[in-house]
Amino acid sequence: MIFHRDRSGLSGRAVCPPAHLEGYRRIGESVYTAEVELSGTTSPRIRSILAAARSLQAIADALLTEAFAINGGEKRPIAAVTHKQAEAWYDRIPPLLAAARKEAAFAGASGAGIPVRSVYLLETPSACPADHLQSLAKTARELHERVKPKINLARFEPDRYRVAILRYEDGRTRHEEADAVVRALRSTATLPADLQEKAVRSYGVALTSYLLIAQWLEDPALQTATGPAGSPPSRSSPPSADLWRVTSDRARRQIRQSGEWQKAEEALRAFWAGRSTAQEEREFATTVRRLLSEGRIREAGYWHDPPFQSAYTVLRDPVVILGETIPEGQSFLWMYGETAETGRLVVRASLQPAPSRRYGTPGRAPED
Repeated sequence: MIFHRDRSGLSGRAVCPPAHLEGYRRIGESVYTAEVELSGTTSPRIRSILAAARSLQAIADALLTEAFAINGGEKRPIAAVTHKQAEAWYDRIPPLLAAARKEAAFAGASGAGIPVRSVYLLETPSACPADHLQSLAKTARELHERVKPKINLARFEPDRYRVAILRYEDGRTRHEEADAVVRALRSTATLPADLQEKAVRSYGVALTSYLLIAQWLEDPALQTATGPAGSPPSRSSPPSADLWRVTSDRARRQIRQSGEWQKAEEALRAFWAGRSTAQEEREFATTVRRLLSEGRIREAGYWHDPPFQSAYTVLRDPVVILGETIPEGQSFLWMYGETAETGRLVVRASLQPAPSRRYGTPGRAPED
């Protein structure tokens, strides 16, 4: 089956149900409880797990500022994608708290993928709602204010925190770039959709940077998981002739049978031109190979844009990929961005079938 991005349920506006808001508050309280319970730990790993949980809770709370606010006795409606995004972040917190407690009971027993490598922003309907973009601005500001004082202290030990400091400068720059778009939105009725989408990507990079930094500052050894000190996540340039290296075998067969092989090769050549392979891509591929060999996932189809990569479904038990816990029955794939750095893991309850493959702009999301 050929899949495209399912954006249904992410458009429109909604009032967060009181039960959801109460549940979110309780998750926040559980983070505080775990932090107090484990406050005496000397384990950098436990502290880094708690830092990830605290960061996700902080940005989820910031995202729902309007929903938690009271206006004339009523909750303020927010964009549906804002609610869904907050829910996705809150859902990632309990497994982290459980991992921290397991680690406190028995070192190495947590099984947590640390560091948590990405905030995983949901895709928005065609053009990102302006208020959702403004809510993302609040989350980036919240997380930035949390890591900035600690980074300033880390500058006194530049050799120890070199990667974190450099990542902070990169994240801060992308943060400022996205903030400029939000300021422009406040002074004009409309902005091009591609500019707003670029701002969302920039916020995603900034938030991911701040999330990683929060963990690295608790456990500096984790910096080595992203590459040599002083460099961004390590990348390697794959052989230029290997255009089909991540293309699903099913896609290859169907492309050959349909007589579209040359057209597909041209699209793949354009896609891979100048593109390197990020560390996260390699880790994703390694984990997928292991889970396939264990029979815990199966290939369910492939993406309808180049490079026509496989999509997978979890068959049994939750699996952990790049720090993300994916429940049984959920589908996932690696979504390639415009650059290696903007690629990300995409998880969906289901992926919708597409009518055909696309050979247009490689790597671009379809316009619904």
